[in-house]
Amino acid sequence: MSCEKDLTELFADPVLRDYLELTDRSIRLAVSRISADCELLAENGAENGCAADIMNMCCRLVQVSELYGMLTREPEREGRGAEATELCSYIRSFADGCSELLTGTCSFRTETSGSVYIEAARDILTYLLLAFVRRSVLKGASEIAVSVSKNENKAHLALAVTARTELRYAHFDDFQNLHFESVSATLCKKIGAVCELTDKSFTVILPEADVAGEAGFSSPVTDYEPETFSPFKVMLGDLCSRDDL
Repeated sequence: MSCEKDLTELFADPVLRDYLELTDRSIRLAVSRISADCELLAENGAENGCAADIMNMCCRLVQVSELYGMLTREPEREGRGAEATELCSYIRSFADGCSELLTGTCSFRTETSGSVYIEAARDILTYLLLAFVRRSVLKGASEIAVSVSKNENKAHLALAVTARTELRYAHFDDFQNLHFESVSATLCKKIGAVCELTDKSFTVILPEADVAGEAGFSSPVTDYEPETFSPFKVMLGDLCSRDDL
């Protein structure tokens, strides 16, 4: 049985789905209350380091909820939930978002040429790429190249670790790291993609979208904003602030 099929069948169990959904709601409620209290602490002059550490742990909790939401989402059908995205602009914005949070920890460079369009749920695509970045940085990545190319009407979005240092973190394995191959295969299927994974690279391959003459249909790339629980903050915000993750 394939790892992808394992996860699909796992989340088809109605009792397990109920358990995870209720757990997800509890986590999100707890995080919202804790983050609100952190804001009050900061306003009342509490030490910023303490509040920042608490917020980092909240982000770790939100990671669990985000992964649950991605894995249990119904696959895209007949274009529902898909967004047309120009990948070259997308990866430049993606690299900027990563660089903003990982300055001094990991640098990013982009390699693009021409315009390449795809149609897919961008939040799932972003989660996939951020999960690989997180996994790589935990393993010591100090430089990652992000590139876009196309071949035979297929768009190839690739991340490659081009430099490493010694491991920075004595971290425990979480589900998304321990089962990244299964998670990425399952999520790629939901957006009509396939992926190729090695220890140093991750490539998402999607059908190229034909949006000629329909530029207005293309979903604009939203520049990264440092919101408290933005996807970038949730997945990467704690990687440059502590040494015992």
